[in-house]
Amino acid sequence: MKATLLAAVTLIVIAIVLSIPSLGGQAPKEPSPPTVGVLGKLKVAAAVSDGLPDGTMILRGNKRQRVVVIDPEKDMRIVADLMRVTDDRKTDRQTAEIEGNLKFTNADTAVTATKVLVEFNDSQATFTGNVQIVSRAKEPASEPKAKVAAKTTASPDSEPAKASLPSKPRKPTTVLCEQFVFDYEARTGVATGKLNLKQDDRKATAERAVFDDAKNVITLEGMVEMEEMKDGKPRTMRCARIIIDTDAETWTAEDEATVQIDLTYTKRPAKGKGAEGKPVEGKGKPGG
Repeated sequence: MKATLLAAVTLIVIAIVLSIPSLGGQAPKEPSPPTVGVLGKLKVAAAVSDGLPDGTMILRGNKRQRVVVIDPEKDMRIVADLMRVTDDRKTDRQTAEIEGNLKFTNADTAVTATKVLVEFNDSQATFTGNVQIVSRAKEPASEPKAKVAAKTTASPDSEPAKASLPSKPRKPTTVLCEQFVFDYEARTGVATGKLNLKQDDRKATAERAVFDDAKNVITLEGMVEMEEMKDGKPRTMRCARIIIDTDAETWTAEDEATVQIDLTYTKRPAKGKGAEGKPVEGKGKPGG
């Protein structure tokens, strides 16, 4: 009887010890599943969520689950480390401040910045701090396989057909600036502040850039200066406005434009010799 009682007490003590984490008996708990919710039309996920008395909601991410905001209708996605959502009941306005390794993407554009202020009532996002905008050009639609096969298959009585080669990948357009205000409903935006733009071997500076994602057009305005290589020579153009078609990769200057070509890149003939390396008549010393 005593032995049975002693065994029961021993089992109870072991169970108590295992239930106390400080004694190292309990296995670590699995991380809690991410917090998932809906904010208007947006789907939101985070590792931790906290509500404040003033109605502010704070969402935090971690290594396993970052803060993710998705708008399925507009193919919009924001990923970051921290998000503060404010619901002002007096004005009936909802805003969110999102920051920390921030990245915004939609079908046409990718934006990274220090932080973004999203005003849900106006469908507007204001990015600030080391803003980088990458506008991706749309690739031409590929032909159906059956149609391509018909072109590449030759009959015995015909000449061999030439296979159609894939088109050259189109270059993305990258813009660096201090602020970018983007209307994600209309897919239009304005970039300002120390603006620099680059597309392949072309680059430009301007006071502001106006984006129209629906038309895949970027318009540079105000003190525009563009540089490119033309026939092996650097060329600089200054004008009031340049329209860039990111699909066609064309740049069109409007208003008065001043073009400057650096001729120092032209290969000059050696002294005393012509273009073909022959002595030039009348260039020798007197009596030579």
